[in-house]
Amino acid sequence: GAAGLLSEIETDEGRLPIGVYCRLGGAGPSHIALLDTGATWTVIGRELVEAFGVEVVDFGTRQTLGSRFGRHIGVVVGIHLTLLAEPGSGDDLELPDARALVVDEWPGPMVVGFRGVLEAVRVGIDPGARPGEGALYFGPAG
Repeated sequence: GAAGLLSEIETDEGRLPIGVYCRLGGAGPSHIALLDTGATWTVIGRELVEAFGVEVVDFGTRQTLGSRFGRHIGVVVGIHLTLLAEPGSGDDLELPDARALVVDEWPGPMVVGFRGVLEAVRVGIDPGARPGEGALYFGPAG
């Protein structure tokens, strides 16, 4: 699938250098997450999980996360995550077995990072794909 490149976009959580529309759970509203190829984990705040009523599978594994917001402890969960393509630009990419680190009181945006999501996805960023905007391409790895 493909979507317009969301760069330097303002969200409720602040300015995101690169954003991606995604859906938590199998259905429901979309959310703009920070796409961060340098982030070790995909990170979701507990508040967002609860607000979306997302079902998670708690693996009971705790991880310490170092970020620009300081150190946080989160729990590794299994989650259904979908990267959303624009209409007419291919298919959404469903990741029913994605993993994320859920952090209580996470002060930042949802982060789509390497562990749990991007390690299972091919991602391409083309800033000159469309006049005036770029494109974000994604598909399954392999």
